[in-house]
Amino acid sequence: MGTSHTRTSDPKLSRECVIHRAAAVVLDGLTHLLQFLEPYTRLLASPDHRAAAVVLDGLTHLLQAADRYGQVEALCIRLEEIGALDKIEALQHHENEQIYKKVVHIMDTYFAETEDQAAPEATDDQYQFAAPSGENIQF
Repeated sequence: MGTSHTRTSDPKLSRECVIHRAAAVVLDGLTHLLQFLEPYTRLLASPDHRAAAVVLDGLTHLLQAADRYGQVEALCIRLEEIGALDKIEALQHHENEQIYKKVVHIMDTYFAETEDQAAPEATDDQYQFAAPSGENIQF
């Protein structure tokens, strides 16, 4: 006769449970979506600029979603592993200005940090390079 659902009178706890469940559903959806990432990004090499624009928009939305859940770095690594980053970088020289702007936005927003990590820092006639362990090497 009774229900098997546990009810709580604490609205904060209930809200947290709902938020946690919603986040789990979204992350599960992103995981399934990533299975289609490689064939999806192959369209970046399409001679039809409209197809490339749609894929770039989709990647932007996917990166935004990954950012909300702290998964940007993992997604960026995956894009690099499947060769999508190379395709995105190649589109920086596309004749269509819309494609160019979309690529610049993606590169500046999501990939800029990885490119600037090894940049030297000048200090009093010396250059410092950041070592992978976070130590500085002076020359």
